[in-house]
Amino acid sequence: MFVGGASAGANLATGAVLRMLGHEPATASAPLPAGVFLAYPTLLAVQPAPDAELRAALDADPAADHFPASVVWGMYENYLGRDPEGAPISAIPGLATAAELSGFPATIMVNDDTDELRVSGEAFAATLADAEVPIDVSIEPGTTHGHLNRPLDENAPAFERTIQRVADWMAAR
Repeated sequence: MFVGGASAGANLATGAVLRMLGHEPATASAPLPAGVFLAYPTLLAVQPAPDAELRAALDADPAADHFPASVVWGMYENYLGRDPEGAPISAIPGLATAAELSGFPATIMVNDDTDELRVSGEAFAATLADAEVPIDVSIEPGTTHGHLNRPLDENAPAFERTIQRVADWMAAR
């Protein structure tokens, strides 16, 4: 069994796995998945600012710049029904420490190229690596947030590459 999700769904999938690991709120002895697939995840209510290269790409493509800090914070307020401060790591998985991620299943993460949420995914991938969790993280070139939702538009080659990459990764497990 594998678990996965895209964007906010990646947050839910990651939070579910953290609950399976026994983090609050705990789930009683649920079996861990063989692997986790995260596509352009949002995992932090307050994410780091994008580096200069990503900021320049977002500035050059204003239609791709959907996730400034206030929008991300608002998404988490809406999701939690309250201020995100003090929320459990199962709700904001990007706050998990390497120690808390110990035992997390092998993970494949595909981030979009011009997407401010990429910093959230990259930060989480670094923490997974610190926890010695096998992590395969990549950026799908030429994509904006949600490319898997648009398999028939100009992102079709990126959609196909991502699906094949993930299928190959799962087959190797």
